Amino acid sequence: LRCRGIPRYQIPLTSVSEQSEVLVGTLGSAMWWAVFMPEGSGVVWLMPKPLRSEEHVLFAPDPLAGVSPIWGSSGHLEYQALRNLRHVSLYGVAPPAGVAGNFELDAHGVASSMMAALEPDVYIDSGQFGLAMADLTKHLRRRFSANSTRRGAEKELRYKQHDVHN
Repeated sequence: LRCRGIPRYQIPLTSVSEQSEVLVGTLGSAMWWAVFMPEGSGVVWLMPKPLRSEEHVLFAPDPLAGVSPIWGSSGHLEYQALRNLRHVSLYGVAPPAGVAGNFELDAHGVASSMMAALEPDVYIDSGQFGLAMADLTKHLRRRFSANSTRRGAEKELRYKQHDVHN
């Protein structure tokens, strides 16, 4: 990894996140890196399979959780909408038979400690992931196109101002 000619061991991690356009990760402290990302960047949250029981409804704010990517302007950690970022949540689904892992939330464990929500593995439907990434790519293309148009207009204005002063 090189960042503008700086050796890898001298690159502060905030510099890496400041130059990132997409962050993909599971619910947890690593998702705090999003606060250093450029405005308009995308954050993909891989959330545990929603737990729906008679007593609890956890990680299922939307009836489409686990069926479709859910877009929003707020994150799942405390920073929520501190930065202008595009958030997409992908909720886990039941894995095919024979896939090893712990994909179920423990209702009683989560009720006693939210840290229990960080323990299960997350199995994401690849079709949903592909759809989320395609939509995020479209969003970033529009953003880059708007930024390049704006930069071009600013550059043209600077040239005109320079000509007026000379």
